[in-house]
Amino acid sequence: MLKIVMNYIFCLAVVCTIAMSGGAAAFAQQEQPDLTIDAATRTQVIDGILKRLNDSYVFPDIAKKMEQSIRERVEERIRSDHELEGICDKAHE
Repeated sequence: MLKIVMNYIFCLAVVCTIAMSGGAAAFAQQEQPDLTIDAATRTQVIDGILKRLNDSYVFPDIAKKMEQSIRERVEERIRSDHELEGICDKAHE
């Protein structure tokens, strides 16, 4: 009886290994070019995510704090990007 159970487990392990190795190839995606995201798209995505956060988070006051933190980081990133663009523009003049 133990031999039958061990055979069954071995066969199951082999089948799972084969299925997973073939399944990984099925999920592989083709290489795609990078997607350029403009400011309007970025704003739309961030606003949508923050709306869902505020609508569904269990603790509304914490959701508002997270929203504020995210918006501050986005604004800081935009400012630093503009400063970098200005530096690069001056370097090319």
